[in-house]
Amino acid sequence: TSEVNIEWEDSPLIVRGKDSLILIIYSSVVGEYDLVFRASNDYGCEFTDTIHVIANEGTKLDLNNDIVCGTYTMCFSVTGGRMGTYTWDFGDPNTDEDISLMDTPCYMYPGPGIYHVSVEVTLMDCDGMAYLEKDVVVPEILDISTDIDNLIYCKGEQVQLIASKNAESTIEWFSESGSLGVGDTLNFYPENDMTVYAVGTDIYNCKDTAFVFLEEYKFDLTYIDPGVRCKGDTVNLEVRINNGANLQFEWHGNGIISGQNTNTPVVVVNQSEDYQIFVEDLDYGCLDTFNVSVVVSDIDIYIEADTTELVITNSTDISVYGVPENSTINWSTGETDVETITITPQASDEGTKTYCVTVTDEYGCTDFDCVDITVINPACNETDIFIPNAFSPNGDGVNDVFKPRGRYIRSVDIQIFDRWGELIYEGSGGESLNWNGTFRGKYLPNDAFTYKIHVQCEDNDNYQKIGDVSILK
Repeated sequence: TSEVNIEWEDSPLIVRGKDSLILIIYSSVVGEYDLVFRASNDYGCEFTDTIHVIANEGTKLDLNNDIVCGTYTMCFSVTGGRMGTYTWDFGDPNTDEDISLMDTPCYMYPGPGIYHVSVEVTLMDCDGMAYLEKDVVVPEILDISTDIDNLIYCKGEQVQLIASKNAESTIEWFSESGSLGVGDTLNFYPENDMTVYAVGTDIYNCKDTAFVFLEEYKFDLTYIDPGVRCKGDTVNLEVRINNGANLQFEWHGNGIISGQNTNTPVVVVNQSEDYQIFVEDLDYGCLDTFNVSVVVSDIDIYIEADTTELVITNSTDISVYGVPENSTINWSTGETDVETITITPQASDEGTKTYCVTVTDEYGCTDFDCVDITVINPACNETDIFIPNAFSPNGDGVNDVFKPRGRYIRSVDIQIFDRWGELIYEGSGGESLNWNGTFRGKYLPNDAFTYKIHVQCEDNDNYQKIGDVSILK
């Protein structure tokens, strides 16, 4: 038996089998075509013939491909009809094993590029075959990066973030609360510590994400409370820098005597004060304002006496007011921890004497006050006591009664006798005791009468006098 050799003339319809008995042809358009072949054998016999081919409208098939994001793997399928078998050629020039008989295969390419992919399928509807081919673009794996991974920013400042990409893509920025904007560059005002995500999406809907952690700069300071201070104290204030930051300070408030641009100023306080501190980190340029306070004891006491003029042996109370809780009280008399003292001066105390109190509160702050008491030693005689020798009980409001008068009278006893020695009035009482010129409810006529008066003075001395008094109407 002689072997037959077949050779087909060139034709754009021929896909495969140009030198074989079985020829695979493909036409993308409807039409009629002639295919010419020449046959020969080992005996030198030759035969030429033509096959007339009619290409009708057939099943429209589509070769589909989808990239597996994050890889160089492409998955393929054919749609548009019922296929029986598949013979895939993935067009990888680096290997002969880039074939598959699966209906929906996936192939991992060695890298990005353009690959010519073809598939031969059998058609179940027309008992024929179909040949599909296309150039497939395997894209670079999308890689999104940012210019920084971490950023410390100052509160209230605008931050700019820049994303880079290795392939055509759209970048959208996100925080945990939602979208921040679209574009390779993001300008925005962050709040607190937060993570910002740059999400890139390429033309194949593949995504890659980069993130930046934004940390809000925080001043790590501790105010060393000096406690409650006393009026006039010189106080060394301190704001402790806990993290060794390179800070500059500017203090504002009353009584600053040194260190205004340090974290340890010296102040003199006379009342509770609030201080405002402007702080700048010289490395990051961040600014902030802080307020601190110095509490000053507001102890402010005063004393009052029931009377500031006192006859010896009489008593008066002296009280201190405005004493804070948990305070100690020291009187110049030696008494302690009482808010009211009672003094009873003796003859040796005659004159003006000063009584003082010192109050110390629980913070060690003191205040004091004094009061002057004038001590009088009255002369219980005519020097300080006056007894009139006449009065006029006529109801005109002037000299209508008879009584002894004096500054330091404690009690009075009065007896009145007529010219015949009969007792017509007798009374005892305070310094206001008086005789109104009546006897048994009737006013007496003008006449002379004898009185006997006993006076006890406020220093307990006694004065007694017998004399005459006349009624003159």
